[in-house]
Amino acid sequence: MLNNTATDNDYGYASSDYGTPGSVQHVDASTAVVSGNKSTVTNCIEMWDYVGGIRFRGFVAETEGEKAMFVFFDQAVMQSSGDLKAGLMGLLELCEMPYFGCDRLVVAIDRAADSKALMKDLGWIGFGLATLEDFVYDDDMHAEVTSQQWLFMEMET
Repeated sequence: MLNNTATDNDYGYASSDYGTPGSVQHVDASTAVVSGNKSTVTNCIEMWDYVGGIRFRGFVAETEGEKAMFVFFDQAVMQSSGDLKAGLMGLLELCEMPYFGCDRLVVAIDRAADSKALMKDLGWIGFGLATLEDFVYDDDMHAEVTSQQWLFMEMET
């Protein structure tokens, strides 16, 4: 997903045109978002799972040579009637591609959604609860590493 213009949305990155279904476009590193903290957003992604009928949106963040793919399980994903298995497999495969080269996949689950069953299922396949500690500034010992809106679960790829 390429997005260099427009306004911020609930996902924390600018968006105006989400491209066509199935597209993954390169974001030039010179235009990558630098938070001023510890990590850099190097790519934004949008993946359509035609099997489950679900759209996944997220970004790749790099910190100290390690890359993580963050994907948002918002209300649309949580309320979909489709199976998440094919989509998760696709996301894990994207993480392993040399272009992305992510060491871990982090899913951000909307706290407002009923997610107990999903969290249990993700736990069975290897996901565990996570914080943003690796992606925030080290010198501020009181930095907020949890979110009031998102619950983070991660898996090494």
